[in-house]
Amino acid sequence: MPEYNNIQTCQIIENNNPISIFENYISFLKKIGINNRNIFEDLRAFELKFEDDFPFVYFMKERELTKYSTIPVIPYLSFYRDNNKYYAICQLLIETERIFNYQISKYTSETLKFIENISIEMFKSFKDSPIFFTDEIQDSIEIEKKWKSKIDNDFEFDIAIIPMKNSEYSTQENSKFYKKNVEDFFVLSDYKKF
Repeated sequence: MPEYNNIQTCQIIENNNPISIFENYISFLKKIGINNRNIFEDLRAFELKFEDDFPFVYFMKERELTKYSTIPVIPYLSFYRDNNKYYAICQLLIETERIFNYQISKYTSETLKFIENISIEMFKSFKDSPIFFTDEIQDSIEIEKKWKSKIDNDFEFDIAIIPMKNSEYSTQENSKFYKKNVEDFFVLSDYKKF
């Protein structure tokens, strides 16, 4: 199995009903140029059922192309239960070897714009939540904790789209990231990787 990077956001599922999250995710996919009706129908028919002893469920589809690049992405949603809280991690997976140059330990020249464009579209569909581009899939509970607090050295990401209203992020200084203000959000990118 190849290594993946992912663009992701975390959503709390209210009343164990993920329908609005599914519709926001479908809207996001359409905005980035993925118009596969099979994905939309399968997602709308997806039943969120957790086993008593296994608090994880996922929804994954085949590779798709976006309007931003010839680099394929994989629509992927994972769902977690922690005590009585339910979470959805809305993601796109991207094969790392397609976007990262291992010889120089940097992303390829087209990657930054590609990831920023898709991340901004995801932010527009999930307005209140930060969006992160990471080189590994983070644990959902840890994501929720870290996304609600300041960025710390334990949470690794290469690009983040942060709502301006998250003042705990906007006032934090971190020399690892380049910060760019855009409309009602700002973009943080790890300048060493691009």
